[in-house]
Amino acid sequence: MINDTTWLSGAPFWVGLGLGVSVSLVLWRVTADRRGHAHPQLQVDHDDDDDEWESQSEDEEAEEHDELGDDEEEEEEVEGGAPLGSARGPMKMTLVVRNDLKMGKGKAAAQCAHAAVAAYKMAKHRWPAILRRWERHGQPKVVLKVDTQLELETVQAAARSLGLVNAIITDAGRTQIDPGSRTVVAVGPGPDSLVDRVTGHLKLY
Repeated sequence: MINDTTWLSGAPFWVGLGLGVSVSLVLWRVTADRRGHAHPQLQVDHDDDDDEWESQSEDEEAEEHDELGDDEEEEEEVEGGAPLGSARGPMKMTLVVRNDLKMGKGKAAAQCAHAAVAAYKMAKHRWPAILRRWERHGQPKVVLKVDTQLELETVQAAARSLGLVNAIITDAGRTQIDPGSRTVVAVGPGPDSLVDRVTGHLKLY
């Protein structure tokens, strides 16, 4: 027969254990809910998850950062010596799609989205003033087309030569096209006059 002393000495342990487990579960749920609220899960096209974008290598950015120092802000210059950040007037982004790949509408839309997001991130990091002006004017975007990968790469090279934001997407090749295919290049956001010098001759997609 269990005496009262043994039972009473054991009761606090079991009560404490139960409370500890309950509190832990509550805290875990609260933490999980907060994480879910801060980072909601979105449905994405998993076939495009491994797509890559290129604009400027990390080594190149690191070298520029070392040259500028922590307290200096880069002002990219355009032809004529004027800082790109001081440009005025309408701003836009163009998305140039490779028409020869014959991507489905959904695939092409996903690739354009990748390019637009990549260009946005680059602009936010390097040309925040231009990005803000583009956002204030409704974030205009135009989708254009080229017929070869060489033309796509030529567009990116022209954008770089003018100091414009640019990002080119390389597909993972899980669905419709071959791995390593370059699909879309984003040019801008940047001044209309400069962007048109790169893509103004192209036709709508």
